[in-house]
Amino acid sequence: MSVVVVVKKDREIVIAADTLTTHYGHIGLNATHKANSKKIVKYRDSWIGSVGAAMAKQMFLQSLQSSNKEFSLHGIENIYTTMLKIHKILKRDHYLLASARAHSVESSQLTLLIANSSGIFGVSSDRYVEDYSRFWANGSGKDFALGAMEQAYETHSASEIARIGIEAACEFDKHCELPMNLHLIKEDLDKTKTKVIQSIVPRKICDNWCDNTSAWVGKIKEYSMKWYNKKTNSS
Repeated sequence: MSVVVVVKKDREIVIAADTLTTHYGHIGLNATHKANSKKIVKYRDSWIGSVGAAMAKQMFLQSLQSSNKEFSLHGIENIYTTMLKIHKILKRDHYLLASARAHSVESSQLTLLIANSSGIFGVSSDRYVEDYSRFWANGSGKDFALGAMEQAYETHSASEIARIGIEAACEFDKHCELPMNLHLIKEDLDKTKTKVIQSIVPRKICDNWCDNTSAWVGKIKEYSMKWYNKKTNSS
């Protein structure tokens, strides 16, 4: 019940997320009421965004930080090896119930997006790792975010694309809400910097993207529906 996005363009890498937590499917706890509303955490030089159960972020970060080993989240092989080790820690120290009913292997119950100087990556609950070349999104607002970012990718910067994706999801998905957190990473480690957006105006994505709000809403719906139809027809 969230939205997290990652974007890579022109040597810039961005990860962003909304800040709403949903309880029992209908109770929303937003950033006004929840001090720890951020869905993106930092481990060494990587930023990690999680969706799904709120406890997943806490268990994952604590497992990384409490270990005597230093884990690498750079590249598919390193991430996969790290996730195998983390799965053992989750079962041993956090009493993870690793059901395999919907999977061919035990589930870690983690759905992650990772951003660092090596690129943007996704990790599914069965620890499958994907390396994305442009952008991706996770969470209940995923379809809206993907449609909006596809529309904006060629004409906007990485930060703007991520903002557009988050704002679109927050506009149309009832389980997503602003403000967002956004982190910008330069591919050159010496130039890494972080920018956190505390609040934005949710009604309009970019002043120069569309002539008016009605056109913007129409574009979001158009591209989101195209994405949904494509996904439905391919399944």
